[in-house]
Amino acid sequence: MNPLSRIACVSALVALSACGGGGDAGSSLFVPPTNDFAVRAAWQNLLAGNASWSVAGVGSDGHRYEMALTLAPGPAAAFPVTGVVASTSRATSVLKRDGSVLGTSLTESFFDAGFALVGLRQSSDVAATSCDRPVAPAVVPPLAAKVGVSGALVSVDVLAGCSASSVLAGTAVNTWSLEFEAGATYFCVNSTDRDLLAPPTVSTESDCIEIEADGALGRRAKVRLSTAGFSLTARN
Repeated sequence: MNPLSRIACVSALVALSACGGGGDAGSSLFVPPTNDFAVRAAWQNLLAGNASWSVAGVGSDGHRYEMALTLAPGPAAAFPVTGVVASTSRATSVLKRDGSVLGTSLTESFFDAGFALVGLRQSSDVAATSCDRPVAPAVVPPLAAKVGVSGALVSVDVLAGCSASSVLAGTAVNTWSLEFEAGATYFCVNSTDRDLLAPPTVSTESDCIEIEADGALGRRAKVRLSTAGFSLTARN
């Protein structure tokens, strides 16, 4: 997948971000806090919340990119690959380059009563619809963690379609981490994607939102992306 398609088809984990109230979660611009943060509550707030945010940055190609995302709960539905009925979260993104719209995408996260992912479905106007099928039961973050801690979320097979017989197009490993930057503490969802279709590529992505100690979502967000010779860091 080329870099522009990769951004426009940003995974559901990219869109699990929000803006709103809340101040800096760090003790200063330079010293990270030492207290615990409710990372499981943050994860639940992301999946169950209504939110919107936008980030912007200059890519390694010299162009300016803007991404506007909205997040909203969806109706319960069956994940098409397995037929498992689950709650859903719907993330819509609009990508611009130098002010011109490149594409829009919709990503649906399917998750169970414990907020563990059971599947992802991605569709856009620049690429065919695809689904991510967990290769093992997903896990959720612990109740609390300190800055610098990370852990697993889910590993998936990336399918070229959304049926059980769809061709395997790649794999992805998704994790969470708690990071500190410039006076704010961020809950991040990170992915390493291996595209098995020609030409095979490896992409990495970190999608972060500011959180408070109780897991409430803050106003800041940032995205780091690297794929096929292209990189971008975007912030608000």
